[in-house]
Amino acid sequence: MTSKAQRENLNMAKCQEFFDVSLSNHSLIYAVLRLQCPRFSPEAVLKRHFKHYDPGLFSADVATVPFHVAGIFDDPEDVCWAWGKLSSDALEVHAPVKRSISKRQHVPFMTAKLLGSIRHRNKLRKLFFETKDSGDREKYRIQRNFTPSLRRRGLFKLSPVKSRSFHLKENGVLVTDKKGVAETFKNYFSLIQNVGDEHNSDSNVAVDLSGHPSIVAIRKECIAAQFEFDHVSVAETGLILKSLDPNKATGHEQIPARVLRDGASVLAAPVTHLKQLVHYFDLHLSKFLSAYRKGYSCESGLLNLIEDWKEASVKNFVVGSVLMDLSKAFDLIPHDLLLSKLSAYGVSTHSLNLLKSCLTNRRQQVRVEDVTSDTSYVNSGIPQGSVSGPLLSNIFINDLSYFMKEAKLSNYGDDNQLYFADTNPAVVEHVVNKELVVVFEWFRNNKMILNPAKCKAMVLSRKPNVKLSLFGEDPPTIQIATASSRTSWVGQTVTFKCQSDGVPTPKLTWYQPDGSEIKRDTNKEITVQVTLNESGDFGYYKCLAENGLTPRDEEVVKINQIEKPGQAFIISTEADVRARSLTIRWTAPADDGGSPITAYRLVVLKDYTEITRINITGLQKTNHTFTGLERETNYTVKVFARNYVFEGDAAVKTLKTKFEGPPEVVKIDELPTETKDNTITLKWEEPGSNGKVIALYTAYQRTVTDGKVGDWKEIGNITNVKDRQLEVKLKKGEVYEFAITATNVLGEGLKQDALKIKRVKAIGIPETVEIYDLPSKATEDTITLRWNEPQDNGKKITQYTVYQRTKADERPGEWTIIKEISDVKVRDFKVKLERGKVYLFAVTATNDVGESLIPDERNIPQVKAVRISGKREVSLTATINENCSRRLFVAAKFPNVACELIVNLGCFAALAVDSRCGSVIINFIMYFNQSVATSTVLTSLKNAAKQNKFGVFKVDPASIKQVSLPNVAGPEECNCPCNGVKAIIGALAFMILLLIICIIWLYKRGAVRKQRTYEDERGVYDNEMELKDLQSSLPDSSKLTQPPAEHMDLREASRGNRKAPSAALGANYAPLHPLTRSWEVSRVHVTIEKVIGKGAFGQVARGTAIELRGRPEATTVAIKMLKVNASESDKQDLMKELETMKQLKPHPHVIKLLGCVTESGGSPYPRMSGRKIANLLQQGYRMPKPQHVDDKLYQIMKRCWQNEPDARPTFTNLKNQLKDLETFHKRLINMEMYDKHLYANVEDLTV
Repeated sequence: MTSKAQRENLNMAKCQEFFDVSLSNHSLIYAVLRLQCPRFSPEAVLKRHFKHYDPGLFSADVATVPFHVAGIFDDPEDVCWAWGKLSSDALEVHAPVKRSISKRQHVPFMTAKLLGSIRHRNKLRKLFFETKDSGDREKYRIQRNFTPSLRRRGLFKLSPVKSRSFHLKENGVLVTDKKGVAETFKNYFSLIQNVGDEHNSDSNVAVDLSGHPSIVAIRKECIAAQFEFDHVSVAETGLILKSLDPNKATGHEQIPARVLRDGASVLAAPVTHLKQLVHYFDLHLSKFLSAYRKGYSCESGLLNLIEDWKEASVKNFVVGSVLMDLSKAFDLIPHDLLLSKLSAYGVSTHSLNLLKSCLTNRRQQVRVEDVTSDTSYVNSGIPQGSVSGPLLSNIFINDLSYFMKEAKLSNYGDDNQLYFADTNPAVVEHVVNKELVVVFEWFRNNKMILNPAKCKAMVLSRKPNVKLSLFGEDPPTIQIATASSRTSWVGQTVTFKCQSDGVPTPKLTWYQPDGSEIKRDTNKEITVQVTLNESGDFGYYKCLAENGLTPRDEEVVKINQIEKPGQAFIISTEADVRARSLTIRWTAPADDGGSPITAYRLVVLKDYTEITRINITGLQKTNHTFTGLERETNYTVKVFARNYVFEGDAAVKTLKTKFEGPPEVVKIDELPTETKDNTITLKWEEPGSNGKVIALYTAYQRTVTDGKVGDWKEIGNITNVKDRQLEVKLKKGEVYEFAITATNVLGEGLKQDALKIKRVKAIGIPETVEIYDLPSKATEDTITLRWNEPQDNGKKITQYTVYQRTKADERPGEWTIIKEISDVKVRDFKVKLERGKVYLFAVTATNDVGESLIPDERNIPQVKAVRISGKREVSLTATINENCSRRLFVAAKFPNVACELIVNLGCFAALAVDSRCGSVIINFIMYFNQSVATSTVLTSLKNAAKQNKFGVFKVDPASIKQVSLPNVAGPEECNCPCNGVKAIIGALAFMILLLIICIIWLYKRGAVRKQRTYEDERGVYDNEMELKDLQSSLPDSSKLTQPPAEHMDLREASRGNRKAPSAALGANYAPLHPLTRSWEVSRVHVTIEKVIGKGAFGQVARGTAIELRGRPEATTVAIKMLKVNASESDKQDLMKELETMKQLKPHPHVIKLLGCVTESGGSPYPRMSGRKIANLLQQGYRMPKPQHVDDKLYQIMKRCWQNEPDARPTFTNLKNQLKDLETFHKRLINMEMYDKHLYANVEDLTV
């Protein structure tokens, strides 16, 4: 609570309390602070969505857009607007602009300084943990404490109770509100932009600048030439559009580059190429200009200066240099003078109009947080940041070099360096000062402002004590004399500003129109505010600059007064007078009072009593009809004209209504604003006849589209005047206005006033929804329904409903709802199909009136879901870039890898039929759980080969082909339909036969086991037993009889009486079927007890194996395996030895292969089958914590096993957590507690 911020902001404390701690006579005081930091809310962003964008359809639609309509405009801006409007409307259909929510940004207190401090803290922390140095620890501690302090400061600054305020002091007046600050800045910038307003190119008054010194110099120095923007051909424009980068940002017209590229053949309209202008002026621009030109730069300008000065120094010359800087050079370029210079350089009138449209009618405003000022026109300056801006700036300043006779000039943007070298310092001083007068004169004539604070003089000389008097005496020249507004009225305040140069500093004085002095100051600039209290305060205000030299300079600013306008002129005639109505016509006043007329006010009086009035703001309308008047009565009409400020005197005229005339206005009875009917009945009362019998009623109708009223159309004549009603047909979705007129012998009456006519909207259920592009046959499991947006008939569509019914034996079923879509922008839906069925689909649209009708069945297309013609077994060949020595390994692994890549097509198994060398060529069969097209399989595998998705196998995509192979039984189950009693009897007979064969096999196997003696099982291995002892313990070969059942032949290898393909044609003994994996022994069934022998790269251990070759009891075995440090080639050699032993026929002198373990690593789920593991994992089961693993490491693993991906830690989090675990001074894995029976692993035993 000692912080100054906390003491000053007492509202930052949420609550404050104190209590006795019983430790002293002091109480403990605490406070809870409000430090919650505001966060940025998500923002709505408008983006184009290309989800359903089709380049072909877009190009076809754009080809029908009438772009030639844009040619009716003369103004290039109107042409560009029309072209952009047509393009955007066409694009909106294919890639509409939608509203999306952007993510939040960083918290506002996260500044660049705080981010840098966090990174530095982390860097020091890492360094300390690496070095463990006390000095590094101290640095880390200091930075660790400093970082939170930055965060707290940021929170204090962003505290909700702390408000930001803006204060601006202008001419001694304190401006505190944001609107006033914005307006003050706007006025300041307007004063700058209004320089040279008397030569404003945006005005309608043409100014002749042919005698301007710069124009005369350009015409004298520049070679006569003519420039015209060339028309680019459609072919050239098309090439440019097609080369557009689709990743470029979208312009303000919201037409992406990819769309312009897709529609290049249609959108290739003539455009102007800027390089034409650049190439033309490269011939006319002076070499002293170094900015914004190809081959010129700031470096080249500096090099030219330095080389000239070095050359003068070598010659022992004295160099006098003046460095000048212009203030707001880009903002002060007068438009009319720039265009006149372009014309003098030879730019044609047509090209000038194009450039003028780019410069004129530009506006600016100032924004202070969420408050913006009024807009003001920019009357001078070139657009900064534009492509043409730098070139136009160079063109404007280029003619300055034409006035330099002796001195040299170097320019870069708004920086100019004037210098001259000579042996005589006096000559240098004279020439530089003389040329400075010329430069200053050019600046004045071209409305440029010199910044004296940044102007410096420099003398370069080898001679000592050389002094030059540069910037000598100079008469004053007013550079700016302007007002915040050139038109005003009594009671308003106008700000006048005047700037001048000159040496010594001049005295600036403002004078009123009557000659009295307002303010005087010795300064380069003077600003004064004047309140206009009477008419005499309007007129010419003068700014006078004088510094004792001649000539003095003065500038005049005229303030025009806005007064009330003159009277309008009523021009109504006898023809405008009827029995019960008057039509008033008038013309605008001759004097608008200094401001355009904005409105008219009409008043009608009867006997000096006002009976009605109306205000008319549409300036094009200069007539109005008053109805409901009395017959043969005098009325006085007054018309007032109003400008921006004042209302003028009334124009008065008295008119008398007639005794007889056409009938009065017919009033139609109350009509509903909306109707669901197809017709509406118009009823009306009999109007006043005005002295003559009504003979006819005429009904009129007009429609309203997008708020625009159409023309009246006659829809009926009623000659039976007693029948005052008419039934009119309506079209759903249209908005109508109706009028009835009555006619007698004197003419037809007036229609009802437009303001009193009620509109009627015909509403109804939406039109029938049309589904398009629906095929008659579907080969996929799903089909996508697409439909067009129907006409809503006056009410917005709120929902689409998708219906479906099936057709069996040409009889359609009932319609059922399969989806209700509330997002009406979505007009497609994917439906699942069942093979062999015939479907009918319909979509209805619903609005507030009701649901649309389902189309007639004759107009509903039907879809038949046909079965896919294909195979469930595909025989293929492929060439793998691998050493032939690994042929058997490739044959065992490659088919399964290929099957996993196309598991989405239904592949569940694959096996190699044969293999041969030549790299390694594999013939294999792939099995699918559904019919699949061979071409689809080939395409998927070839694409996977091109993308190197086969892992360690490098496959030639062109080598993957279909081949014809012997029919080999695969692992899939029979999917043949079994219908009827015969199929059931056949299945039962097959099961009985299998049972008999199994009983016979078990009987023979038991008899063989009883006959055989196992000498090796009765031997007891000693801990010190060597490999030779294992060999000597084998039984005598003369007494050993190898039972036939112990050698696993082809019949034993196959399961379910399936045939295994031969891997080596012509061999006596074929390998086991690769899919059966009969040689493979589960790792959990093998227990390693003791290593009993070691070789160069291998070792032999004693152990036991359970369930070996179908035996449930444990069998003592010798286990051959690799050492821990074995190389990759050693592993390959062991695999080759294993494959050779699989091929050997049983022999009494050869060690028999009982099985192999090729899948290394302990099982995380011991004693469980793969199917059981999969079921348990789906139920939420996870591996329990092994006893040798630390709990922190186990908790990290459990978080990685979460079902939801979002709940799992990211790699960054894992990295940080594991990094933190490194700091614990204990082992995370205790191998002394390792359960060798559960997680047996060779590598673990050697830890």
